[in-house]
Amino acid sequence: MNDPCFIARLHSKNRIHFLRIFQYIREFNAQCQLRFDDNGIRIQVSDPSHVSMLNISIDRTFFASVVGRGEIGVSSVTIVKILSFLEGDIQFEYNAEKARLKIWGSEGMFETSCYEIDSELFEFPMDEILAMTPIEIFGDGSTNDIIETVRKWSSRFQAEDVSLSIVDDTLSIETDTDETNIKTSFSIIGGQGNWNAKIRANYFTQLKKTQAVVTIYWKNDFPIMIEERGDDFKIQTFIAPQMMEDTMGDSF
Repeated sequence: MNDPCFIARLHSKNRIHFLRIFQYIREFNAQCQLRFDDNGIRIQVSDPSHVSMLNISIDRTFFASVVGRGEIGVSSVTIVKILSFLEGDIQFEYNAEKARLKIWGSEGMFETSCYEIDSELFEFPMDEILAMTPIEIFGDGSTNDIIETVRKWSSRFQAEDVSLSIVDDTLSIETDTDETNIKTSFSIIGGQGNWNAKIRANYFTQLKKTQAVVTIYWKNDFPIMIEERGDDFKIQTFIAPQMMEDTMGDSF
């Protein structure tokens, strides 16, 4: 693992954010690779079908103190269980000789095995991302209104897919279920051109509620990006639009 190192203290105020980041990762993959450098931690995870991919950046200022280098693979399932148990400040220390990560707080100490995960660091085309258009709701609304709408459709009517379309300054979202067809619209700021896409509803419903600002970005012939941006972390979810469940091809 290229002599990796990870020694850190996480302040209690960011514990819940760290927990929710790993809860979100767990929805995509049971394992993930943590990559450390002078800037902090980088995590990239794809779901089994390679329809979606997470690109997570956690600044070193997220931690009260941190020394990290190299890469370690961890179980996102186990990390969630440990972080859910602990409260207050949390300490981390990786033992390279044993390939184990020690995590402890006032409630107890845990050691979990780490893995070598064969995953390549993927560089997203920044020129394409910079050309993406954010969906900004007009007035007092926000992206959370879209997310909560899809959550309600999924909970009450078992909506599996949701279609999004933009025509000028209007965003329409629609779903077909066994019971009904549902459609609603939002006025958006700075709409330009036309765009439509269809994605699985779970990419909205599994988003964790944090204090981060959530924005949806679109660009024709490019994956949708849902970005959560906190003070010291950023989570980008890239989702390949789907026409039919059985035609979800690799996009990353």
